[in-house]
Amino acid sequence: MLRRQAATVLSRIFNDQAGATGRAALPRNVTQTRWQWNKSGEYQHFQQRTSLSGRYEGLASKRTLTWVSFAAGGCFVVWVTNREEIPYTGRMHCILVPTTVEQSIGQNTFVQIRSEAKSQGTLLPDHHPYVKLIKRIGLKIAQKASDDSGVSGHMEHMKGLKWEFAVIDSDQVNAFVVPGGKVVVYTGLLKLLQGPAMETQLAAVLGHEIAHVVARHAAERMTQSEVRSETEADSIGMRLAAKACYDPAAAAAVFQKLGAEEAKAGGAQIPGFLRTHPLTENRIKNVQKQLPAASVIYEASGCEGNKRYMLDSMFGPHSIVVEE
Repeated sequence: MLRRQAATVLSRIFNDQAGATGRAALPRNVTQTRWQWNKSGEYQHFQQRTSLSGRYEGLASKRTLTWVSFAAGGCFVVWVTNREEIPYTGRMHCILVPTTVEQSIGQNTFVQIRSEAKSQGTLLPDHHPYVKLIKRIGLKIAQKASDDSGVSGHMEHMKGLKWEFAVIDSDQVNAFVVPGGKVVVYTGLLKLLQGPAMETQLAAVLGHEIAHVVARHAAERMTQSEVRSETEADSIGMRLAAKACYDPAAAAAVFQKLGAEEAKAGGAQIPGFLRTHPLTENRIKNVQKQLPAASVIYEASGCEGNKRYMLDSMFGPHSIVVEE
C-alpha cells in the first residue's frame, strides 16, 4: 500500500501543472518538479483541540499517544523494509517508489520533452556533432556506472537501463536527467564549455547527472534535501567520470565557469544547471575535497593513454567546433 501511495504521489508530482519558470523548451511538469517535491501544502498538520476537558481530555491524550506509538512503529518498519544503500557514498535512504514506476514516469517525461522540442524545431538531430559528442561521453560513463564490480550498495535499478541523450538548442546553461537514464543537455551549456578541455568538462557534467540515477535521487527528493542530493551527485559523478578515464579535476573548472556566468548576470539569475544547487563557492570546495579519492580511481583505471584534460592544456585546443 505504501509503495502504491508513493507511486501515485510521484506520478502526480511529475504531471502537475505549475507556474512558469522561464526555462525554454521544457514542459512545466518537469521544470517545477524540484520545488514541488518540497512543497508543504500537501501535508495536513495536527491541530490541538481546546474543547475537551477533564477525563475526556485525558482520554484524548491516551488515544493520541497510542496513535503516535503506532505511527512511530510504522515509520520504523517502513524505513527498515525500504532502505537502500547508495553506491560510493554508503548513505542509507528510504525509497518507497518501485523502480518500474520511477522508470516509466521518466520515459514518458523524456518523450514529452523530445516531442515539444521537436515541434519547436529546437531538438538537434542524431547526426549533429553536439549530439554525437554527448552520446559518446555519456554512454561511456553510463557503462561504468552500471558496472557493480567492486562497488557496494544498491545497484539493481541500474540493470538493463536504456540510456538516451537529447540535445536542445537553447541559450540556457543547463543539463538534467529524469529517472531511467534519460539525459537532456542544452546548447547553452555546450557553448559555455567550448574550448581546450570541453570533452573532459562535459564528462564532469554528465557524470553528475548520471550519478542522480545511480543514487535514485528522483525518488528520494519527495522528502529529502535537494542540496544534499546535488552535493552527493557531485561526489559520485567525479568517481564515475574517473572510471571512464576522464580527469575528475575538471569538475572544479566547470563550476568556476558556471559561477562566472552567474556573476556576469549580476547574481540576479542563476544558470539553470545551478538552480536549487549548492552555492558555487561551496561546490568547488566540495569537489576539491573529493578530488583525492576520485584521483585514486582515475589512476587505477588504466587511463594513461586518455588523459585528454592534461594534453589539451599542454598542446592547445582540442574542442569541437560547430558551424552555425
